[in-house]
Amino acid sequence: MSRMGDLHIDIVTDLSKLSQEFAEAIECGCNACESYTIDEIDKQFQLVGDTWAKANPLRLVKASI
Repeated sequence: MSRMGDLHIDIVTDLSKLSQEFAEAIECGCNACESYTIDEIDKQFQLVGDTWAKANPLRLVKASI
């Protein structure tokens, strides 16, 4: 698995431990809960990504879409 995939799993695991609401939303899996969990994961992923980018500015690679 890629490092980004591992990071994603770590974020979900940490959020599940810290937030009962998040853990319940993961278990439910309805459209509203899925949307909520995706938003929360994206917020955390952005925070972690920004921190990593600031700590490792020379290792950034820009992705082309």
